[in-house]
Amino acid sequence: MKIEDRKSFSLPSGWIIIIVAFILTLNMGGCSDKGESEDSEKKGSDSAAQIVKPEDLEVTDLNYQWSEDKLFCYVTGKINNKTNKHVSSARVTIEFYDSHNQKLAEVNQQIQNIAPRGKGTGGYGGANEFKLTTQPGVDPAKLDHVKVIVNYAFTY
Repeated sequence: MKIEDRKSFSLPSGWIIIIVAFILTLNMGGCSDKGESEDSEKKGSDSAAQIVKPEDLEVTDLNYQWSEDKLFCYVTGKINNKTNKHVSSARVTIEFYDSHNQKLAEVNQQIQNIAPRGKGTGGYGGANEFKLTTQPGVDPAKLDHVKVIVNYAFTY
């Protein structure tokens, strides 16, 4: 009697497991439908960031100035966007050189909100001007000039 009770109890549970597995299989098949995944990819690519070539951004009017306590170096300039796209952010490397053109240090920074083709008033003081606060850890007496290199930029 105990064996029959166990069989009758396990039989319906086995059927429930089979039915649940079947339903899950149907749902997984629906998710992998080619048409749906293509639509999802299209939607995702509309909102994805687009890379702008580093050569599409040109740094000009570069200058630097030390803070009164000589701990921070303020690097200013303009970044000209040669594209018709608004650039959300550009990753730049600021390189610090002595009078013998030997690199003393480098610092990575972000420049935000770069208007297309110099339109708009943009950042710090005018059309696409920037002011970066850096802490290069170099002797201010040795610093002769700085360079700003655009590594990459993107837009939304």
